[in-house]
Amino acid sequence: MMTERLKAFVDGASQLPPDAQDKLVAQIESALDNARWDAQMRSEHDLVVLRALADEARREPKLPFPTLEEMERADQAERTFSHE
Repeated sequence: MMTERLKAFVDGASQLPPDAQDKLVAQIESALDNARWDAQMRSEHDLVVLRALADEARREPKLPFPTLEEMERADQAERTFSHE
């Protein structure tokens, strides 16, 4: 079921050029994704799970961020391995 206000909005948006419509859709999709995420994270169960994950991450050893040279060596090794 669509409200009259939403129908009027869609009718008005349909008059926009295609690129403007696409930008509007992207904004609406992002807003809906954020609203869904917010709704999911309001659940007490989800908060418990997130807290447990955060606690686990704090307990795990911290590894240093790889240097540029280490990343380049890893990339080269991956390219070599994938061509064999």
